[in-house]
Amino acid sequence: MKKLLLILLIFPLSIFSQVQQNNVQVNLNNQKSSAEIINEGRQTAINRAKAMDKASTIIKIPVTVDFNNYTHIALVGVDYWVRGWGIRNHKGAYKKVKELLSYSFLEIINPAEEDKKKFKENPMFLRRIKDPNWLYVYYKDEFVGVNTVSSLVIRDSKNKILYSAIHTNTTSAEIFSPLTDF
Repeated sequence: MKKLLLILLIFPLSIFSQVQQNNVQVNLNNQKSSAEIINEGRQTAINRAKAMDKASTIIKIPVTVDFNNYTHIALVGVDYWVRGWGIRNHKGAYKKVKELLSYSFLEIINPAEEDKKKFKENPMFLRRIKDPNWLYVYYKDEFVGVNTVSSLVIRDSKNKILYSAIHTNTTSAEIFSPLTDF
């Protein structure tokens, strides 16, 4: 019995006290330093800028009315694309355009903030509201190759186009200047 007890005590200890050897292989890859990665990014940006067309604006319909006669800007259709993640007709796109128009003395109506339920059903629901004191803005921003092409259309409550322009590689301030600099 003593032998059995001794075996039962020693046997489990010998199992748990065994040492296993793990062979670990370390592969060192030649990784680029942060400076090399930054320089590559800069070179990519320089190459992209070289390939871009020069900034241009084509005004299809110039402004012929006085925007001082209006009180609100309704953001009806906004397609604002960000390279890598598009936000077409998304509340973030409307928010971004509202920020760009913040220098206008007219009150900006963002449909995503105005009525969330209606916005979810139809982001362009503001075009059904016909108010003669409102300007209705349609803005589209997209990438064509390395160029950014933007179009801005401003309508009145009768759906008459008051201003229409196409911009290539132009700043947002210049695109929205008819609504902020009058």
